[in-house]
Amino acid sequence: MKIKEIEQVKCYHCDSLCEQETLHYDDKVFCCVGCKTVYEILSDNGLCTYYDFNDGTNLKAKNFQGKYDFLSNETICSSLLDYNSQNLAKVTLFIPDVHCSSCVWLLENFQKIKEGILTSRLNFIQKRLFVSYDPQKVTLKEIVELLATLGYPPSISFGSVKANEPKQNHSILLKIGVTGFCFGNIMLLSFPEYFKLDLQNAVDAQYQKFFLYLNFLLALPVFFYGASDYLKGAWISIKENWKKTTNVLSVDIPIAMGITALFIRSTYETFIEQTSGYWDSLAGLVLFLLVGKWMQQVTYKYLSFEHDYKSYFPLAVKTKDGEFKNISELQQGEIVEIKHQELIPADSTVISGNALVDYSFVTGESAPIEVQEGESIYAGGRQLGTQIDIRIEKPVSKSYLTELWNNEAFKKEKSSRTSHFANIFAKYFTYIAIGIALITGIYWKINNPELMWRTVTAVLMVACPCALTLALPFAMNAAMSILGKNKFFVKNQGIIPLLAEIDTIAFDKTGTLTEGHTGQIAYHGQELNIEELKWVKSLTSQSLHPLSKLLTAHIPEATYSVSNFKEIRGHGIMGKVEGHALRLGSASFLQVKDREPGQVWIEVDGVIKGYYQIETKYRKNWDGVLNRLSQYYDLRLISGDGDRDKRVLAPYFSDMRFQLKPQDKLSYIQALDGRKVLMIGDGLNDAGALRQAHVGVALSEDINAFSPSCDIILDAEGFGKLGKFLSFSKASMLVVRAAFALSILYNFIGLGLATSGYLSPLYAAVFMPLSSMSVVLFAVGSTYLFAKIKKLI
Repeated sequence: MKIKEIEQVKCYHCDSLCEQETLHYDDKVFCCVGCKTVYEILSDNGLCTYYDFNDGTNLKAKNFQGKYDFLSNETICSSLLDYNSQNLAKVTLFIPDVHCSSCVWLLENFQKIKEGILTSRLNFIQKRLFVSYDPQKVTLKEIVELLATLGYPPSISFGSVKANEPKQNHSILLKIGVTGFCFGNIMLLSFPEYFKLDLQNAVDAQYQKFFLYLNFLLALPVFFYGASDYLKGAWISIKENWKKTTNVLSVDIPIAMGITALFIRSTYETFIEQTSGYWDSLAGLVLFLLVGKWMQQVTYKYLSFEHDYKSYFPLAVKTKDGEFKNISELQQGEIVEIKHQELIPADSTVISGNALVDYSFVTGESAPIEVQEGESIYAGGRQLGTQIDIRIEKPVSKSYLTELWNNEAFKKEKSSRTSHFANIFAKYFTYIAIGIALITGIYWKINNPELMWRTVTAVLMVACPCALTLALPFAMNAAMSILGKNKFFVKNQGIIPLLAEIDTIAFDKTGTLTEGHTGQIAYHGQELNIEELKWVKSLTSQSLHPLSKLLTAHIPEATYSVSNFKEIRGHGIMGKVEGHALRLGSASFLQVKDREPGQVWIEVDGVIKGYYQIETKYRKNWDGVLNRLSQYYDLRLISGDGDRDKRVLAPYFSDMRFQLKPQDKLSYIQALDGRKVLMIGDGLNDAGALRQAHVGVALSEDINAFSPSCDIILDAEGFGKLGKFLSFSKASMLVVRAAFALSILYNFIGLGLATSGYLSPLYAAVFMPLSSMSVVLFAVGSTYLFAKIKKLI
């Protein structure tokens, strides 16, 4: 018996540890395709220094046997371009294999190795390459083939097509800029008032009056432009309530009342009493509100939480007539060709050839299914055998897989108890504020008319939920930032209150509790030499079966071309490598008597060599995570895989379901009526359940790779902190509630002073922004304090 271990070595090119993969070339070891390719280019061109890449290298692309021929179709090509003219075209390509600094260097020097490419810029975080080129000199197909030759094949899918989406709204940033400019200048022009300067000189006094009017002019864009969203929101809310289309008063109403009271009172004091008014307080308040609103809109824009089937399906397929067609245009009855390892685009019937289909992409079950001529084949399956011809039976939008996205779960909006409470609070707060202002005005009209307008304006200026309006987005943004640094990426601020309400957690198994691309592997039998290892890896690299993937990643050798490859459902694979016949698979496939589960036997030229013993590898400390979570939450397991690990998992779950289809998972979550379910999964087959759940978490080995539609993306490295993340979300909501209580306290004190006549509009104008600032500082500071207690920072 021999256990083969891979030692960690450093990359010859970039000197990084080879953690993810190990490639061998020219008796040297490389950590990724990028480093290996850079070395090859430098070596082939006789370049002895790292950055001496000469223009015009003009490397030739490999022959991809028609894989990218669909890019020769002008209509398909145009749908991918960001910009297209006679001499300039721009395209954005997703490059999933970007790995290290060598990849960045190579891709950003891409224009130097092909004439016609004008610029090449890489966003390393998003793994997106922005290429500008001259379509008269080079085509998109040539660019893609050259990238694939260099080891960076772009991911081009149905979802890559440019949609007519509205441009990103930058108006709030413009409002912040305008308001900030006005606020700074108003404060500068108010310095004589701040220092109570006695201006005896007539000229100085004239300038002071000029500054008063100039402050008024600067306040106009603040009120009519900067605060326009709050004024419009208040007006719309009043109209809808008047028409009885809703009975919820927007929180914009008391905010608009406070801002309007400040504006009217300041205008009166500037033009009637010839005093400075409260223009600085008005501008400062609007600026704080706009910054809080902007922070509320901020999210992790380099991650996508809304992937659907379009992100996974091929962009085009080849019809029987030899033309390439966008899959959205496929009609019932059309015949298309599907080659080895290509995805089935729509529900169809096999009319030529025998299909061996891997549905793990859709169902989670790893065993491939054999489909004969005349039988049905479903969208999302991957063909593992030779080329087949299929007849389209349903359009892509109506296929089995895409029906998942027609479910109501993908249309509903998620809301938390906190947002519901905020709506109720806004409604009654508005009524109470208006009522107090009216009662105050009536009281002072009767008892001391001179104090009536002073007290009414002070009440309206103080009675503003600005502190709460600011505290929530600032606290949630701080929480999102802390969670993000721990590789727990939340879609938006509204998800954290939902996360704090969770009482049940449903787990997928494969790729969630277990590691997706690794396993415990030990080799038993006659030792394999280097050549034989290369033959084995060459054969396993042709298969998408999870065990084949594990062996391919485990064997650190180069590969050869394979002929006569065949994969037999549930048994094994076979083919010829360098003239040698190889078979890999189960003991029954190779007719071996002594066998145990998890064995992959190897036969070379009719001789049994030995077997790999493969055990499922669970994530680090997975049992500890489940033990801690089970103390506070009801844990469920819903998996598309078989129940071979049922005995191991049973102690941690109150209910376990296996061999579930995507719709079954969605229905299971739906049946947990009244429960607040957190669903954690990793595959497209979990998409419906992720959307149906109160909160959906997509666990990913690569956060930039396509993930199913979800609310949160969790990097696999952060799985061990799952309990801390949930606990921290609850702590964050405690902070918001405390900030809410503090805001109410400020309003109670301020209203008491304002109604009694002791709080002048001047002090009210100062009190309101100071109370807001203090609540914001409390919320953010407390959030970071809890994060430190939870050891997240």
